[in-house]
Amino acid sequence: MVLPSILQRSANQNRLLCAGLPLLCVFVLFADPASAQTRGAVAGQVTTPDGEPLPGVQVVDPTLQRGVTTGPDGQYRLDRLPTGTHTLEYRFVGFQTAVQEVSLAAGKTAEVDVALQSRVLETEGVTVTGTARARSTLTTPQSVDVLNEEDLDVNRSASLGDLLSNSVAGVSSIKTGSQAGKPVLRGLSGNRIRVLKDGIAQEYYQFGVRHFPTTSSNEAERIEVVRGPSSIQYGSDALGGAINVLTKDAPTADLGESRVGGKFRSQYFTNNDERAVGLDLQGARGPVGVRAGFERRIADNYTAPDEATFFDTGNKGTFGDPKYTDEIPFTNFEQWNGYAQVGTQGDFGTVQLYGDYWVNRHNFLLPTGGPKGNANNPPDGLGQNLEHGNLVAKANLVADGFVIRPRLSLQTSIRQSGAPNGEQTLDFIDDNGGFNDFDYPLDLKTDIYTGRLEVVHPEIGPVGGTLGAEVQRQDANTRGLAELQPTADTWNVGLFAFEEIDLAPWTLNAGIRGDVRTIDAEPNDRTTDSDALENEYVTLSGALGANVKVADGIALATNLSSGFRAPSIFELYANGVHGGVAAFQVGDPDLDPERAYSADVSVRVRR
Repeated sequence: MVLPSILQRSANQNRLLCAGLPLLCVFVLFADPASAQTRGAVAGQVTTPDGEPLPGVQVVDPTLQRGVTTGPDGQYRLDRLPTGTHTLEYRFVGFQTAVQEVSLAAGKTAEVDVALQSRVLETEGVTVTGTARARSTLTTPQSVDVLNEEDLDVNRSASLGDLLSNSVAGVSSIKTGSQAGKPVLRGLSGNRIRVLKDGIAQEYYQFGVRHFPTTSSNEAERIEVVRGPSSIQYGSDALGGAINVLTKDAPTADLGESRVGGKFRSQYFTNNDERAVGLDLQGARGPVGVRAGFERRIADNYTAPDEATFFDTGNKGTFGDPKYTDEIPFTNFEQWNGYAQVGTQGDFGTVQLYGDYWVNRHNFLLPTGGPKGNANNPPDGLGQNLEHGNLVAKANLVADGFVIRPRLSLQTSIRQSGAPNGEQTLDFIDDNGGFNDFDYPLDLKTDIYTGRLEVVHPEIGPVGGTLGAEVQRQDANTRGLAELQPTADTWNVGLFAFEEIDLAPWTLNAGIRGDVRTIDAEPNDRTTDSDALENEYVTLSGALGANVKVADGIALATNLSSGFRAPSIFELYANGVHGGVAAFQVGDPDLDPERAYSADVSVRVRR
């Protein structure tokens, strides 16, 4: 008689959820609680290497986005998991993350005890989710690195490029300011590297040098960096790789109990007097939790050694004297971002509603202009306002052995640039206490609507994998006088399949994806041929990979993959002066998609 009462409780939780969060009911109501009869469980104890219990360890199933925390005696239990193979992570600050694979049978409890090793300099055993199935980085054929929350706290920065270049081997950053860093993977950056949040591609006018990712690590639980073409999972622009920022899950508590918590952080950098504060608050009542946070950064101009400039010495050239020294004008910025989420988990899986908003106002030096103090040739600066917002409804639902991951996303991306007059202000608040209303000649706004569905199907013998579909519409509007690119609509539809075979000690995978993209632009004063403002592209991408464990903690991996990048609106139809780079740029409406082909061989060692 215990099982019916549990099922009834789950159904009641669903009804309570729908009463408070009607938008999310679409994801919950078709999950059948009766499928819990075919579930299993995993339980055990987490200890130190000496056998001392570790309370507060996070035990997480990344595929299902479900987890528990060990009690005072280090004991844990995850109930009502689908049958089959699961990859579990055991996370605790100061210790290496442990990864365990466990097979669950219907009505059975698997006993898994784990001893966490102290973390010094060793590479962590963490899982990646942007593959056919969640896997350890040691056993996946793809070349992937993972930064967890502890890594992010240590190396946090306003610049995503700087954060990754300081934390991940082989990743560099193109810097055009203390907050402006574009990640570089295998020599590629900008619109050849796809930046995502929870698997949803982020659009931020990445075609320009200073158009850096509008993503903060403040709300991130982990960041996955995939090297090489990743179009199988993420479509266009993942030509050289993908960077997936995975946000924290909404907290939960035991049924009938409550929990609250928070974290405050601050940073200070002496060179440009950069100050940062951040706050993360969370609370839960039973299976329903909320989280909210913000981060604020303010920085003044860079400073450099006060040496002679090439205006003084005449020594220009690639390795000549610098153009500016001492205080570098027009390098200040201010940035803030905030986020909030609500979610729940139960026998049906997890459901969350998430929103964030990011704002960055900064100045930057133009190529024109001369040293400070020269009345005939003063330095020239330009101010920009960048904004980006997300509203996402997402779920991981469990039904008859399937894991169903629907995502609905609305993004807004804004890029505004002032006139080059050397008199830019960053103040949000004017002298009268109101908000400053700036007049930006360049004013671009794009609304992005994305629907994505992934289905992780039950294992068929040694074969498991993911089937998926994604539809995206971009509504790009040119609102200012400077028509850098025309107003345009872009549609993209993609279908993909990514399968994996476990033949211990071998892991083999293969995937294929097809995309159809259409672009329809509106003629304006800069376009020259109104008949050439419609484009359509049909592309295919594929991947093959293999990984073999040759000894304990040692594996060989190889991966063959292809990727594509469809031309952007700017590349197709631009026609005029681009002030930020002091250039006259002309698009080509006859451009074809760009292709990339990659072959990787690697040796992986974890001790």
